[in-house]
Amino acid sequence: MHTFTVEFVPRAKTQGATLVVAGVQASDRHSAIIRAACQERINAANYKPRVTLQRKEAA
Repeated sequence: MHTFTVEFVPRAKTQGATLVVAGVQASDRHSAIIRAACQERINAANYKPRVTLQRKEAA
């Protein structure tokens, strides 16, 4: 499992600001998009997702 940050950027029809969901636990970037959309209860088809892998902090 990896930790991702998912940004949902509104498409042309959708009004609003960019939604950022940090700390999403998932095995890959596609799963991270689905988990973040379910967590925030949004329709991911209305947004363009950008996924970045969070770096692990040194102990």
